[in-house]
Amino acid sequence: LASDAAEKINEIIVLSIAGSNKNSAKSHQVGTIAAEVDKAIELALALKNNADLEIKSLVRSIGGEYVVAGPGGDVIRDGLSILPTGKNIYALDPYRVPSSLAMLRGSEAVNQILSSHQAANEGRFPETVAVTLWGLDTIKTKGESVAMVLSLVGAELKKEATGRIVGFELIPLEVLGRPRIDVLCSLSGIFRDSFANVIDLLDALFEKVAAAEEPLHMNFVRKHVQQLQSQGVERPTSRLFFKSSRRIWLHGE
Repeated sequence: LASDAAEKINEIIVLSIAGSNKNSAKSHQVGTIAAEVDKAIELALALKNNADLEIKSLVRSIGGEYVVAGPGGDVIRDGLSILPTGKNIYALDPYRVPSSLAMLRGSEAVNQILSSHQAANEGRFPETVAVTLWGLDTIKTKGESVAMVLSLVGAELKKEATGRIVGFELIPLEVLGRPRIDVLCSLSGIFRDSFANVIDLLDALFEKVAAAEEPLHMNFVRKHVQQLQSQGVERPTSRLFFKSSRRIWLHGE
């Protein structure tokens, strides 16, 4: 059934492209739709095979046999990356947080936050935004809240050949096109315990931003760090906080 539907949809797309050759904008739009349809068909075919694979994996697990491991997740958010199911699932690899999709979603959320603030404040950017980093939310979304922090500051992922994230690099101001927004991060206990690597990378990022030779009106992190330094505050680059029962814990202590 899925293959029959695929053939009919592809036929429609071919006819649409043929009729849009004289209009480049329309042709591009049709091409984009075609790519999305291809993804949807691929997803449908993958889901079609899930039942047999899950039953086979269940039988193998009952018999004490090996079941291939794989990431769990949400089909809507993660798509083909979690299919087929029927695996011995794990939540995620903390060294791949945030994911590429999380970066896109986080960036879009930040754009809406900044646009809303500018609309209410005569076009001015906020100098500081608070972001809560929840552990379970990070697992579910593959790090959208972390991606929001990166987007606010103006940073991107640095990956090694295996795809693991080894650092966060600053996006040049001329590419970013706006000031770097300072961020105050509140960490949950689960996030602190599960994503120590991400905490280290974020801490290093804030130190890097504070040291960047950029105008203060375009780098609010640097501006605020210098203000705190003039007041004699220790570790003025600290931006990651966890509230324990007795005191506020600052990453780096």
